[in-house]
Amino acid sequence: MVERTYWICHEREDAEDAGSDLVDALRRLDIEFDNIEIVSPCSGCQRSDHRIDLGQITVQEARDAGLKIKQVLDELAKYRKRQASTTG
Repeated sequence: MVERTYWICHEREDAEDAGSDLVDALRRLDIEFDNIEIVSPCSGCQRSDHRIDLGQITVQEARDAGLKIKQVLDELAKYRKRQASTTG
């Protein structure tokens, strides 16, 4: 009898783990993309690995996401500067 594990694709599982990590990180930044998906390898082309497709986003979504990421990076830079001044 064939078990369900017979059908498991470890490469797909790896892509799911990586995609989940990416979505979790984006959500921590309050960034939500509706069309994220995992794309299977392409038998008709030279791409042999799974891909994580972020889908299409609007120009405004790109602006908003970029702004949120920049704000977090600015805060991180301030924190690092404070840490360096207290330890140095």
